[in-house]
Amino acid sequence: MTDPQDCATLELPLAEPRWLALLRREVAAAGRGGVTSVAARLSKPECSPSTVGQSYSRMYVSQFLNGLNKQPASLSFQKSVLAAFGDGRLDCPHLATDIAPGECAGYASRRYGAISAADVPHWRACQSCPQNPAKAVKPVNPVKAKP
Repeated sequence: MTDPQDCATLELPLAEPRWLALLRREVAAAGRGGVTSVAARLSKPECSPSTVGQSYSRMYVSQFLNGLNKQPASLSFQKSVLAAFGDGRLDCPHLATDIAPGECAGYASRRYGAISAADVPHWRACQSCPQNPAKAVKPVNPVKAKP
């Protein structure tokens, strides 16, 4: 029974992101040496700033699995995990569920004037979301040669 004089507030644990749950599942399914084999299957994007290897290192993957990496996982790492093990769907922080990339692009590309008042919080969330396809790094155009 709860004491009416109790004023302590406990924080509820946050739900584990889908990409991390998929990563844990794949490592467990791989058995002995699972982190190494799973890391080898996670390919880096072509625009990755790291020039070392085409896949993520065992140590990098292990740090997230064990909660040792205090930095949030890069979006490219999350997308690599979702592409390799989760049918490419993206985690939508506003909807708190996974959605198809096309659905994400559809939400993100809406104009403010074309949405209802109920959709404004979602539209605002999309504008600042790191997964917004419109915010993707665009390649720099080479200098055009003069004719």
